[in-house]
Amino acid sequence: MRCFDKALRGWSPWHRDASPCVASRGAEGSYSRRNFEATRDALIAWLARQPGVVVDGEPYAVYWHGPFTPWFAKRSEVHIPVRMAAPTQP
Repeated sequence: MRCFDKALRGWSPWHRDASPCVASRGAEGSYSRRNFEATRDALIAWLARQPGVVVDGEPYAVYWHGPFTPWFAKRSEVHIPVRMAAPTQP
């Protein structure tokens, strides 16, 4: 997971400020509920294995192609807002 870090002026795995950050997973094929749910479920499973990352909102889809693009050429992403977990005190 990487976020754009204004202080570093680039992409960083160490997000320092409170601006929005999302985890994303790409998908191919038609813009159907089934494709969205499969991609969302895979992303949620991946996030569950990431220590220190907390889901901070509802998943949503980002669609890249218009209605006249054939289904087999369409690309999309599922985004889930996340934040870094607060460090635990020893």
